[in-house]
Amino acid sequence: MKAPLALAVTITALAAATAPASAQSFSCMETGELNATEAKICRSRWLGNLDERLAFWYGEALNRARHFDQTGSLRSAQRQWIASRDTCGSSFWCIRSHYQRRIRELKNYAEHV
Repeated sequence: MKAPLALAVTITALAAATAPASAQSFSCMETGELNATEAKICRSRWLGNLDERLAFWYGEALNRARHFDQTGSLRSAQRQWIASRDTCGSSFWCIRSHYQRRIRELKNYAEHV
């Protein structure tokens, strides 16, 4: 009885990880213009949700950075992060790791700087 339940949970988790994403911080409409990482994010609801969380915390961090005249350095760091994220290609786990790490950084900045 436990094995079928575990299998069902695993299948459900994998389906959620690879189901099409609903929204991202970039457009998924022009698929020909997306790199491999962006295309993977567009195809994955899980990664799309991470991208939305990152967009929220990036906005919060930008609001905080304005008080300290640090928006330029924050934007530069974000561009560097995107370039680093894009080296993942279509590796779900690599992209996921990049997002989780950056969300922690942005949240920490927004809440503690």
